[in-house]
Amino acid sequence: MRIFIISSLLLMALSISESHAQESKFCGTPAPAALDTKAEAHCDIYQRQLAYREKALKMDTLMKERQENFAAPRREAIKRYEADMEALNATRSSDNF
Repeated sequence: MRIFIISSLLLMALSISESHAQESKFCGTPAPAALDTKAEAHCDIYQRQLAYREKALKMDTLMKERQENFAAPRREAIKRYEADMEALNATRSSDNF
């Protein structure tokens, strides 16, 4: 009984491997290589890198200027708040004594 089962499994494995071997095909000959050897317009990446650096430096300057412009009103508001708190604290200490 064991021999029958083992032999049937072996036959099934062989039939499966043969069916997979039949699936691969050779599909004709390769096409000849065609390469255009004419020079086209050249992209000068080196000048592009330098231009990018200049624009990045300009953007950095603009961002710092923008940061300063946005922070200026906040600084003024903090100074007013601190002055108002000092005045309030001065009146509190004189009221308590």
